[in-house]
Amino acid sequence: MKKVLTLGMILMFAVALVGSAYAADVPVTATGKVEVKDKVVSIKIAEAKGADGKAIADLKDKTLKVVGAKLADVEKLAGKEVEVKGIVKGADIDVASVAVVEKKPAPKAPAAEKKPAPKK
Repeated sequence: MKKVLTLGMILMFAVALVGSAYAADVPVTATGKVEVKDKVVSIKIAEAKGADGKAIADLKDKTLKVVGAKLADVEKLAGKEVEVKGIVKGADIDVASVAVVEKKPAPKAPAAEKKPAPKK
């Protein structure tokens, strides 16, 4: 009886361990830089938010491999900063939409006013 109980506990532990290894699919909106290396397209995540709008800190600075129908569209944007919407599945992201992030130029400093030279 002791052996059966021990074996049952080990089996339950193994099932729990394997089950926790598979993360649920998470819908995200993320910004990052597209990288293409050895024909593998990936995005280095700078910022990610879940469907509820809250930041997902675990994805920051991670590199996710791009999969799915939009793979070719993302590949064309290699080296650019993009915003993607899709579903994260482990170390992959199934991209539903992608857009280039337009960098806003820094505001120009106001020109220094020239004071008239003092008269002597």
